[in-house]
Amino acid sequence: MASEATTTNGTIPEIPKSIIDQTPPPISQPYDPANALDDLPPVVYALELFLASYMVESERYCEESDPERQRMYMSTGYGLVQCVKAFMTYADEDIVAAIGHTKHGAHVAQLHRRKAGITSRLTGLTTTVASAFTGGEGSDMAWIRGMTPMERHAELVYAEALSEKAMLGVVYSGDWMAFIKEALNMRTTIAIYRSLYRFIQISDTAWASSHPGEEDPSLDAHFRSGVYLGYGLSTLILSLLPGKLQSIVELFGYHASRAEGLQVLGRAGGWGGKAPDDDSSPPSIDKGKEGVRRPICDMILLAFHLVISSFTTLGVSLPTASRLIKYYAQRFPRGPFYLFAQGRMALLQSRPADAIRFHQTALDVLEEMGSSHDEGKEAHKQFARLAAISYWERAIGYLGLFDIRSSMEEWKRLHEGGGWSKAVYAYGYAVCTYRVNQDEGDKSEESRNNVIALMKAIPELRQKIAGTPSQSPCFVNLLICAGKSIPLEKLVARKARKFILQGNRLVLPALEMAYWFLAIAHAPRNVLVHMLSEVDGALKNLDAEPKNSHYRQGYWDDICLVRFLEGVCLRFLAFADSDAVIPSFDSSPEPMSSEEAASKAEISFKTVFEHGPKIDFDHHVVYYARMFRLSSYIPFYSSLTSTQTTNSDDCSPAKNGIQRLMNNLI
Repeated sequence: MASEATTTNGTIPEIPKSIIDQTPPPISQPYDPANALDDLPPVVYALELFLASYMVESERYCEESDPERQRMYMSTGYGLVQCVKAFMTYADEDIVAAIGHTKHGAHVAQLHRRKAGITSRLTGLTTTVASAFTGGEGSDMAWIRGMTPMERHAELVYAEALSEKAMLGVVYSGDWMAFIKEALNMRTTIAIYRSLYRFIQISDTAWASSHPGEEDPSLDAHFRSGVYLGYGLSTLILSLLPGKLQSIVELFGYHASRAEGLQVLGRAGGWGGKAPDDDSSPPSIDKGKEGVRRPICDMILLAFHLVISSFTTLGVSLPTASRLIKYYAQRFPRGPFYLFAQGRMALLQSRPADAIRFHQTALDVLEEMGSSHDEGKEAHKQFARLAAISYWERAIGYLGLFDIRSSMEEWKRLHEGGGWSKAVYAYGYAVCTYRVNQDEGDKSEESRNNVIALMKAIPELRQKIAGTPSQSPCFVNLLICAGKSIPLEKLVARKARKFILQGNRLVLPALEMAYWFLAIAHAPRNVLVHMLSEVDGALKNLDAEPKNSHYRQGYWDDICLVRFLEGVCLRFLAFADSDAVIPSFDSSPEPMSSEEAASKAEISFKTVFEHGPKIDFDHHVVYYARMFRLSSYIPFYSSLTSTQTTNSDDCSPAKNGIQRLMNNLI
């Protein structure tokens, strides 16, 4: 759904650059720790600059406002900018710098925290443990209640700096010792957030007893948004852990409720209290009354609903994401993060062409901002890393249109720019080039040799588990610290070896990659028909191979893969993805009915099951075929259930048969 702040073709209208033209809030001089909260308006201004795409200006403003790095909120604001910058660039020097800034931010916050003697700490520990069993407040609540507003903010900032430092430390060191060390810091952080959140709950309950429906006015919005951010995010992260790991975490008293985490994050912006399908109503908290961390809470919600939704469905709500996008597209029409979100939403709604246009707009904004600074290389590096997000999304969008040549250009940019995974980028570039080479008139020897060279290099481009921090991007180190390498890199390395083993050939590698990245699931119906024609061509080539008692190695792998991809295309032709937006003006003739497509998909999947035992390498295809066969029946079963009220006797035999099939598959 196109936002009102963005034209239908994805370009942004001419608007005044209001935030950059505003006069910055004054900085009180000299600095007095007792008045540390006076720095909140400047921090709000710096964050607005950052979100509106003026990232270099935001960083410079923080530096100039606190050259001695003694202000609590300016230190933590600058540390946050450096933290985001480190995750953008994946450069060791940026990660090390960010760790230093967050460590300094924790030190400054520590100087502002309320001081406690050893006696009060021991007494607090005893009464807090007792309160866990008796249900009382505990001395931790009394301790927080006795703080000044500045000291409560200092407690919050200290927890934030520790959490940022812990995340950066894990991804930089990439070993178990660092993981354990920083996990202990995270435990301290979570404990602080839980205490502060409980303090807000108790204070609001006490105030509501005499002022029904109101919150305690003594707790400012900036403090509330920070507590909601920390408590909500930590709860959400814990809920995303594997079930077995969650059981271990719960032994330490940490409850992982995804619904609660999302609800608390939404409280910062007032996004709750609406119908589940409401995708347009504004939030109950406007800009003038929001806390400084509210945009960060909302950005996390967007990331969950639009990105994490590729891995889980529990708690995901695209209508909520649509409300967020509409609000921030109007507030920050030039903000690259929100242009990314609009592009991602369009892709999830099976509008890949719109997604590509939104990301082109983001690239235009980044190019403009990157070329308008005197900082030169430094500014260009920051914006180039952000641009890689749009290149990735555009590559997938073009796969959703099955425009392989255009997708190849995006993979080429990613491959040449490096970054997250050189192996994945090289494979995407190689398989798209391989498919383009199959088109008539584009079979140059140089291009074929380039594909072969890329495929041979891919296994060596994988991130090494034993790699040092200087060899591995920070995200890879995060996986390494858990004893893992990137699963997608394992897959592309396996496919590259298979390419070489089979005499420099693969069957439908570009279409298979489209399946990996959910581009088939989000492809328009006319594109699915084109994809099916690719499948038909591959089947004809396989049928044309010599038939004898000894098939070549990998022949049945190819048969099963092609039939599986055929079944996936037919499944989404029969039943579009639940989030797909079907154009009302689409008058193109239906290629086949949903019933016919579902029936053909059933035949394709059964063919995979029939020949599955003959597979030499890709045994996983059979398991995914079973999953997709089951998913093919869920929407059909739902449609039968909805029509049962008209004629339950006619529907029940088919419904019961499908139910038995689903039970058998499960």
